[in-house]
Amino acid sequence: MNILVPGAGLGRLVFDLCIDGFNAEGNEISYHQLLASSYILNYSVGSRIHTLYPWAHSFSNHKSRKNHLKSVLIPDVSTGDLMTHTEESGDMSMSASDFLLLYGSKKQQDRFDAVATVFFLDTAPNLIRYIETVRNCLKTGGLLINVGPLLWHFERNAPGSHGREREEREKEIAIEIDSGKEKEQENENEKATEKDKGKGKEVDKGKGKEVDKGKGKEVDKGIGKEREQEKDPKPTTWGIADPGSVELTDDEVVALVEELGFSIEKRVFGIQAPYIQDANSMLQNTYRASHWVARKK
Repeated sequence: MNILVPGAGLGRLVFDLCIDGFNAEGNEISYHQLLASSYILNYSVGSRIHTLYPWAHSFSNHKSRKNHLKSVLIPDVSTGDLMTHTEESGDMSMSASDFLLLYGSKKQQDRFDAVATVFFLDTAPNLIRYIETVRNCLKTGGLLINVGPLLWHFERNAPGSHGREREEREKEIAIEIDSGKEKEQENENEKATEKDKGKGKEVDKGKGKEVDKGKGKEVDKGIGKEREQEKDPKPTTWGIADPGSVELTDDEVVALVEELGFSIEKRVFGIQAPYIQDANSMLQNTYRASHWVARKK
C-alpha cells in the first residue's frame, strides 16, 4: 500500500508508516525541516546522542528553574538499527516541493492508496486546491485520513501580500536611482546615437545595433539576426503562493470534502492534542483536533 504524507515535517510519521510495512512518501516544502530530517534519518549513528533544551529561551510560566532548563535526548530511536531489524518494512521516500504543483500534475494521478494529512489542512490558503490535489493523486476508493486543528496559517496574511509595503518602497527607491542615472547619461546617449531618417532606423553606436521602429524589432548588425523582444510567459499557477485565502469552519471543511467527490466514513471531534507543549508549564494550550476519514468515490 502506497501512502502519501503531505506536510511531513521532520518525517516521523513517514518513518513509522514505513516500519509498519507501508510504502510511505513524505512531502515537505521547508528546507529547514528537510535538512534536519535528512540528518536524523540518514546520518545519525544511534539513539539519544544529541541534547536539546527546548524551553531554555522562554522564561514565562515555569514551575522551577530545573523545569526551565530541562533537557531531552534525540533521536529517541536509532533509525538505522530499527530499519535493519524490521523484517517487512516498506519503502520510504521524501519529496522537496510545493504540494499543489507536484501532486496536482497528470503524472501523479491515481498513485496512492491513502493520503494522511496530520496538522496539514490548515496550512492551505485555498482548501479547495488542497482537496482537488488529494483527489488527483489518490486512487478511486482510496482514503484521505485527517487529524488536526484549523489554525489557518494565512489568516490576515494571504499569499501575495506578505512584505508588500517593503517591496513597494524598494521599488520606489530603485526608480529614483534609475531616474537619476538616466539624467546623468542623457547627454552621452544623444552623442552616441545617430538617426537614419531615410530608413526610419536608429543606430546605437555603443552596441552596434539597429532598432527598426516600424516593426518593433532589434537587429544585431554583428550577427545579422533579428530578435523579437518577448516576455517569458507567466505560469498559470504559483501553487501555494497563489494570492488570496479563505478560512472555513470544521463543518464547512467536511461539507467541502463531500462536495469534491468523497464520502465521509468516520468523524470524531474534540481530540485533545497538545503541540510542542511543555507538560509541566503553568500555561497549557491544547488543540481540540478534528479527525475524519474520507473515501474517494
